[in-house]
Amino acid sequence: MLRYMAHLLHASVDFHETTKGT
Repeated sequence: MLRYMAHLLHASVDFHETTKGT
């Protein structure tokens, strides 16, 4: 469960950084 939540969090961060274009 925690691993799944950590995966979602990491994916969310990657998505936001990609949207920023950094």
